[in-house]
Amino acid sequence: GVLLGATSGAAYEQAEVQLLPGDLLVLHTDGPTRERLVRLAPRAAGTRSARECAQLIAEESDRAERADGACLMVVRIPG
Repeated sequence: GVLLGATSGAAYEQAEVQLLPGDLLVLHTDGPTRERLVRLAPRAAGTRSARECAQLIAEESDRAERADGACLMVVRIPG
């Protein structure tokens, strides 16, 4: 969709997801592709912290993905 806040008339989809203890939520803009994140999911799930997960994703992203200036947020639901 349109970049958040880029226009005043943009419509965005909304969804609600129930997160469970131990779940890992990864939000990103540009940078790593969805396919790459899906491939990294098993390794990301095994990380000890959200910081370690973010570092894994950044290290496994190729140079073109990192050069974009992407934003990555990782949250681990306590459990």
